Amino acid sequence: MYQSQKNMENNENVSRHMARKLRVARRRKPLATLTNLQYEQQQVHRAIEKYQNVERNKVKVTDSDTELLDMTFDSCYSEEHLESSHSHSGTDEIFSTGQQTVASYIYKADVREYLQDKEAINRPRPDYMSRQVDLTHKMRATLIDWMVDVTEEFQMPTEVIHLATNYLDRFLSLMAVNRQRLQLLGTACLLIASKLEDFQTLPSLQQLIYLTDNACTSNDVIRMEQLVFRTLKFDVSPTTSMALCKHFLESTDIHHDQPLLPHIAMYLADCTLLDGDQFLKYLPSQIASSCICVSRILLRLEPWTDDLARMTGYSVDDVSACANDIIHMYKHLQTSGLQAIKNKYSTARYGYVGKLKITGQ
Repeated sequence: MYQSQKNMENNENVSRHMARKLRVARRRKPLATLTNLQYEQQQVHRAIEKYQNVERNKVKVTDSDTELLDMTFDSCYSEEHLESSHSHSGTDEIFSTGQQTVASYIYKADVREYLQDKEAINRPRPDYMSRQVDLTHKMRATLIDWMVDVTEEFQMPTEVIHLATNYLDRFLSLMAVNRQRLQLLGTACLLIASKLEDFQTLPSLQQLIYLTDNACTSNDVIRMEQLVFRTLKFDVSPTTSMALCKHFLESTDIHHDQPLLPHIAMYLADCTLLDGDQFLKYLPSQIASSCICVSRILLRLEPWTDDLARMTGYSVDDVSACANDIIHMYKHLQTSGLQAIKNKYSTARYGYVGKLKITGQ
């Protein structure tokens, strides 16, 4: 459906070379065993056509959706929280390329204002996990750790995991999900994020399903993808802490002599994704600013400067609480079993910053 027949045939059998590369991801126990729903190809086509014509100002969940996903719509959430912007952000291209643009120099204040206005619209509920009767923050962290492994296997841009996590949290803010469907939801969120951020690294459905130990089917992923789009009202261009972190760093030259600082800041921003209980309460701009602050502390630089305060809109007092939470979180992760992010940044590509240790304040 998403590929030509020829590509589908090529992707049905994963090569032994790929299997060897994926031995760590494949050894993971599937997060759940899903029911293999037998839907005819024609039914799937009709479902997609119907989904493409859905009114974008309404969220509609059908009985068929709840039967597949074993979830319920939580009507306790306010309608205001369901409202979302349909603006298409052109800033993603600026950040994903890693290249300076005219906008970065001339309009950096306007770009920051736009992103920070948008971040309040596209954020999940900080307390949504308390409404999830079958999920925990530990399950969420395990899922995100697996998702990081997937993004690294296909060499996706680091922004993909931040987008996918945003979709995941926003979806779970609105829908109660059974733990058996959590990995399916994460897979669909990754697929959407990879399509938006970098189509060249887009994995096939068969490759994604292989990494779930065949715990779901192509039809499952496609239908979940449709439901995520509808639930998020097709607003899939949120402001993330990674996008803002890159924007802040690219909009000032005070770090030009500190080549490791961007890598450390990105590393810390990725790590905050694992601890939803601690960091969902902060805005992405607060997390991005605090990651830069902690990075400067690790490099024994002045924690905060007037230039950074002007660029981010935050004073040192504004970022101190989040920065302390990041330091505490990072110390804990050094002994955690969730090592995908550490392994990702313990490579030459990221200056081996994953091997850094924090031993004191």
